[in-house]
Amino acid sequence: MVTVAGDYVQEAIARVYRRYQETLEQRRQIDYPDLIRLAVKLLEENEDARQHYQELTRHLLVDELQDTGLSQYRLVALLGGRYRNVFAVGSPAQGIYGWRGADPAEMVSRFTQLFPDARVLVLRQHYRSTCTLLAASRAVGEGYPDADLWTNNPAGAPVTVVRVADEAEEARFVADTALDLHEGQGLAWSGMAVLFRVRRQATPLEQLLLQRRVPYRLTAGSPFFRQRDVRHLVAYLRLARDPLDGRSLAAILNVPPRGIGAATRKKLMGDEPCLEPWMICNAENREDLRPEARAGLQWLADFINDRLPVQAAEMAPRELLAYVIEETGYSQMIDDALEAHQRRTTVRELLALAGRYDELAAFLGRVEELEGETVTDQEGVVLSTIHQIKGLEFPVVFVVGMEEGLLPWGRAGGRDEEERRLFYVAITRARDRLFLIHARSRRDYQGRVTRAELAPSPFLRLLPRELTERVRLD
Repeated sequence: MVTVAGDYVQEAIARVYRRYQETLEQRRQIDYPDLIRLAVKLLEENEDARQHYQELTRHLLVDELQDTGLSQYRLVALLGGRYRNVFAVGSPAQGIYGWRGADPAEMVSRFTQLFPDARVLVLRQHYRSTCTLLAASRAVGEGYPDADLWTNNPAGAPVTVVRVADEAEEARFVADTALDLHEGQGLAWSGMAVLFRVRRQATPLEQLLLQRRVPYRLTAGSPFFRQRDVRHLVAYLRLARDPLDGRSLAAILNVPPRGIGAATRKKLMGDEPCLEPWMICNAENREDLRPEARAGLQWLADFINDRLPVQAAEMAPRELLAYVIEETGYSQMIDDALEAHQRRTTVRELLALAGRYDELAAFLGRVEELEGETVTDQEGVVLSTIHQIKGLEFPVVFVVGMEEGLLPWGRAGGRDEEERRLFYVAITRARDRLFLIHARSRRDYQGRVTRAELAPSPFLRLLPRELTERVRLD
């Protein structure tokens, strides 16, 4: 247990952490850091276990050494301490996990302290990118010894820096360019990647790619219109338009939870093949249902048949969606969830999309178009945060959101050096072409322009002008 004293906030965090660990123990669960912490604890305290696993680990390979923390180094020392056949690969210029305790500047010294007889081999020749892209990465990684590489590859095209009006034009540029590269030059969809700093930047890109029928795949998470909160809230809006929509009713019957479980649903349906809205009417008079289920069904019937249609007639789509979120208890349900932050972000993105429409029918029609268009495809254009793309390479890479506040991230907490390394990782994913896109303005979750003029990322100034071409679309 970590002890902290003196500061009220730190003491509060310590109490929360202690309670968190107690809860994990009571439930016989572990979290991700425990996978390493408990393994180290076992190997340090149990000699039989240590000898057993050291005998199994005659050769040990450690990748991405620059992103490892002290506990991971300790695990490597314990596993590889007997045979000492440890081979580690790392690049301090690509260290992007300082917020998890990694220290790329100490990478080599930490390793050689564990294994004083280790040989250090520095690889200088670069095989992936064109000469131009390598020169760009050297400029961004100036000061990092491992960024000083050379290559025999051809010069290649310049880095294209594109200025657009907003995130909608940014998405159009990506979609149009991807179509041109695929149809005009025969580049496979999977040969292109769109990289961004945070996951929410993917939403406008998804919508445009769906509209243009460009297949894509996300490296993590579900496509926007397949996320559960989007599906559930859209179902409520469909019921506002059509209270007889049985499919939508089935989707939200017990969302948020209102005491209507699988047994109640089965009793409501009887011998019918699917749930229909008339089945929840007069539920308060059914003796075969639990009181909690009867109350939940009565509330839902009143909401769908009486309150929701009235509000739908008076409210714009975004207002109606906000009304549904609050009145149904959906907001509280999300706040109580473990993944509350991520789910709130998804809901805000849906609110922003709804804010672009004045009529419910138009909004739902657009949603149905996007749901039914191109499905995500494992062979499609890759959409990924920069953190998740480590180790991969693509002929063509787009980096979107090249503005102050996004890259570098405004909440980085003074870790601009790590943000620079993150940009270095992004540009070194490209083999042949690199597009860096920044917008003059972006909209917030309510559809409002955040600022009249966004500043381009200061990282763009690191690129020598002779390596770039500038395009203005605003």
